[in-house]
Amino acid sequence: MINCQLSIDNYAQTNLTIANGNWVNGSNNIVLQNTSFTNNGTFHAGTGTVIVTGDATTVQSELGGTSQSTFYNLKINKSTNDALLRQNATVNNLLLLTDGKLEIGNYNLIIGNSATISGQNQDRYIVTNGTGSLVRQVGTSWTVFPIGNSTFNPARLKNDGTVDNFSIQVQDNFLENGTTGNAITTNVIPRTWLIEEEMVGSSDVSMRLIWRPVHVGSGFNTNASQITHFTNGNWQDQNTGVSIADHSYSSDHRYREATNITSFSPFGVKSGASLPVELLYFYAEKEGKNVRLDWQTATEINNSHFDIEWSADGVSFEKIGEIIGGGTTTEEQFYNFFHSSPTIGKNYYRLKQIDFNKKFEYTNIIQVTFEKAKNSAISIYPNPASHYLKIESQDLIGEMVQVFNVNGQLVKEFQHQSLITNLPINNLPSGTYFLTIKNEVKKIVIVK
Repeated sequence: MINCQLSIDNYAQTNLTIANGNWVNGSNNIVLQNTSFTNNGTFHAGTGTVIVTGDATTVQSELGGTSQSTFYNLKINKSTNDALLRQNATVNNLLLLTDGKLEIGNYNLIIGNSATISGQNQDRYIVTNGTGSLVRQVGTSWTVFPIGNSTFNPARLKNDGTVDNFSIQVQDNFLENGTTGNAITTNVIPRTWLIEEEMVGSSDVSMRLIWRPVHVGSGFNTNASQITHFTNGNWQDQNTGVSIADHSYSSDHRYREATNITSFSPFGVKSGASLPVELLYFYAEKEGKNVRLDWQTATEINNSHFDIEWSADGVSFEKIGEIIGGGTTTEEQFYNFFHSSPTIGKNYYRLKQIDFNKKFEYTNIIQVTFEKAKNSAISIYPNPASHYLKIESQDLIGEMVQVFNVNGQLVKEFQHQSLITNLPINNLPSGTYFLTIKNEVKKIVIVK
């Protein structure tokens, strides 16, 4: 039981260790001057404050141990070096940042439901330099996550759905595939906010992502920027408001706001076209004795051409054609290619997208199977269509039919109950869709 302020002041590396059992604080301060806190037992924080402080140039203060610690108040006041989190920890009342940063590494820092964070700015924040996240409950009021990595890039959330816990960390890059692929440095803020909700599907979030103009990538236009979300294999721009100065931290911080967000991780901020090729879909279907390949891009940067590659085993590929790319464009581009000599059995296809500087990327691999002397079990007409589709098949009566958009989202599902099924499509917007029934896949186009 600690009945008065406990101060440990030492310029050598010192550990305050709870070896086992219970260690109880009342309403007192525990001052750790250039000292680490190691909890291998049970720490009862009471209503006191643990103060992590110090100015030793060769000493780092760590909060760790084999047990997870719960602090009532935690104060970070490090004038030299940062404080380091070495175990998951919870703060139930106040996290006060008065000097220096708290690096959480691969551990989570959990802020209690009634707790607050105070004192944060571009020099005092939670550093998410590993796999750990800052965790907070978010309701209908704006809640700040004062995080960053090499720079201060906080986020603010409010949730008009079900109150939920959110985990956020920031990475110092903007990658083509969200968390993998080449780094994008043009027309983006080179940061990615990884945001997750605890109860999936329960939230309706408004989001503000914050940055300083000095940290943006080349070509980035603040006034034409938007929050973008990597989902369904692509970066997709969100419903975004204006770029606004945020004077909570300094005179030059700015943020973008997006609303009605219901799925999460990862998010970024971009302006214009930032990805070399933003592929919307890559699709193959049989047309008589041929295979027709179709693909569509949303944006292209420096795109010289596509090599079309084919394989009989899905391992060894050979080039069977080439299609000129769109160079640099923000308009949607449509491409197709016919393979006139597919083999009986399985045929595998992929695209090799090649830039003018000879850099290249491969798409996913898709497959088409040809069987001997067998006609398609289903007919779909008219195609393109405006108001309805007719699904005709004698062999597939009773099977379920699903219609997907180019983002892979299911938009219609029904049962084929007779020789011909009439499918109203008045409520579907113009675009390309994919209809699947048993092992058959058909591309349909809706034009209004």
